[in-house]
Amino acid sequence: IKEWRKANGISLESLSRRKKPWRVAMDIVLLIVLFPIFVLSAILLLPALIAIAVIGKNLKDQAFLNSIRFVACSVLNPIVLLPIGIVLMFFIPWWIPPVAFLLSLFSPIAFYDWLEGMRRTRSDLRLAAAARRNDRAHRCVRSS
Repeated sequence: IKEWRKANGISLESLSRRKKPWRVAMDIVLLIVLFPIFVLSAILLLPALIAIAVIGKNLKDQAFLNSIRFVACSVLNPIVLLPIGIVLMFFIPWWIPPVAFLLSLFSPIAFYDWLEGMRRTRSDLRLAAAARRNDRAHRCVRSS
């Protein structure tokens, strides 16, 4: 079963939760609705993501790379966006940059949560497709 699950790209979480079809459809709708927030978060995180890509390309340890991602997004992002916001205060209404800066503090959470939701929903859809195909391994998983 483990080989079947990995070959089909199905997570353990999808096997253990076994969502109803309407719940998977709601997840898809939620991902579509939240997509603009994901894109905005990705744009705000672009400097940090570039730094992560440069630093992480030679790292083999995934746990350490995750720590670098967290630090880069939490520390580097506000340091880069603060001067941009100060400059923009001279060209747009004064209250927009501080509000945008405060919202940008949550952009790493929005970015990574959307990616996680996409990964889970894709896995749920693959499990549903396996059930529709009535794979032998899926029947074994369903009966256990």
